[in-house]
Amino acid sequence: MKRRIAKESEGIEQIMKIEVPEGAYGDARTFAVSHRPILAAAFAGDQNVVSPLITIDNGGGYADRIISVTIPARVPDDHFAMAFYYDESAG
Repeated sequence: MKRRIAKESEGIEQIMKIEVPEGAYGDARTFAVSHRPILAAAFAGDQNVVSPLITIDNGGGYADRIISVTIPARVPDDHFAMAFYYDESAG
């Protein structure tokens, strides 16, 4: 398994990976990726933030096949990584 560590000058967009299988959508999609730091979070328990808030926009809708997103993160020993979905309009 190859690992790639980000250079300080690289943004998350250059090192994360989105895999969209052929036939996942009935039309062509463009994925726009952006990120911003998480300055405060009201997590319950012992959750630690290990990446910025990443936004992926493809115009919406559901895919007909599974899309895989790989987000690089340094996960401390005795911890595990978990992704969350956040809908800004719903809070």
